[in-house]
Amino acid sequence: MSGTRLHRAVIEFARLIYDPYIRIKYKYKFEKVDYRKGNFIALANHTTNLDSMILGISFKQHMYFVAGEQLFRMGWISKLLRVFLNPIKRMKAKTEAKTAVNMLKALKAGHNICMFPEGSCTWNGETSTIIQSTAKLIKRAGVTMITYRVEGGYPTMPRWSKSIRPGRMTGAIGNIYEPDQLEKMTVEEIYKAICDDLYVNSINMSEKYEYKGKTLAENLESALFICPECHGISTYVSKDDMFTCSCGVKLRYDTHCRLNDVENKGFPFTSVLEWDNWQRDWIKMNIERLKEDPDKIITEDGCQDLYTYTEDETTEHMLTGSMALYPDRFVFRDNDNKKEIVVKLADITDIAIITMTTLTFSCSDIHYEIKCKIPRSALKYLLIATALSPMRYII
Repeated sequence: MSGTRLHRAVIEFARLIYDPYIRIKYKYKFEKVDYRKGNFIALANHTTNLDSMILGISFKQHMYFVAGEQLFRMGWISKLLRVFLNPIKRMKAKTEAKTAVNMLKALKAGHNICMFPEGSCTWNGETSTIIQSTAKLIKRAGVTMITYRVEGGYPTMPRWSKSIRPGRMTGAIGNIYEPDQLEKMTVEEIYKAICDDLYVNSINMSEKYEYKGKTLAENLESALFICPECHGISTYVSKDDMFTCSCGVKLRYDTHCRLNDVENKGFPFTSVLEWDNWQRDWIKMNIERLKEDPDKIITEDGCQDLYTYTEDETTEHMLTGSMALYPDRFVFRDNDNKKEIVVKLADITDIAIITMTTLTFSCSDIHYEIKCKIPRSALKYLLIATALSPMRYII
């Protein structure tokens, strides 16, 4: 059996299992895509870690997915993925020229491709910034572009949570742009069309449906890390459906994804989106103050594992200990204070977050990855670091 035939056979068999599972478990109702006029590239908003499976059942035709490089560093599991699914690798904290070349090769060979042009799942329920190079790729590809919008994924499986809270998910075609139409469009017009078609605000779904589950607020501190009341960084702790700050703020996260002020003290936000937008603005407004003392730690965490890895998927463990962000550098120290690794922010070219807590960044040909076994925010490091020093980032 040829490679493509094998990949199609594997997907068709897998669909028999996960199609009914996703429909029932996640209450997913969707519009099926059956496009037969030629090969295409499908673009979808990115709301959950199951989006590849969700899109896999939403399209009748076989597609090759663009996947983050972490899937290629999982030993024998990665080998199985290569053999049976053959995803296209994208280095998350690295420029995407090689990824684009591989995608164009697949399209030229007549295959269909699916990608999530945000580059990463949303943190707050609103579609993140679309990577601008996506429109250039579409313009070069010369094939049909199909945009597909999934709603309800974020309240069902928030990126910051480990729990599932089924309510309602829907999938629908945004638009189908055939090659002759794309040829007449500018790169800017294609980019705007992608942004418009894939825009989702989860509040629209969470107001209509309940998303019930256990431990609704747990790990919310990985997304919301600055207190609007005391302006402390990483001062919140989550447990069950409660989210509390050391300054005394007590919030309850409910089944409509609302933040309720338990003591009615006038907390300013009722949604993760509102709070997240505020904390991003707060960082911008206070960045000069954070820069004032180069030897003052802005934020730090213990129980961190630092790795380096190469593009050929070789990984090396460097140390276990603490990570601290200063105005001009990251400093990693092992638990015995015998080893210290300093990375200047000015040397970092790209930075990204994998899943919930893993932070990854690149300095020339060296790629770093920081993993953590306890709740902590990778988002705070990315947002503050990118405000302190210019670098390309994918949230």
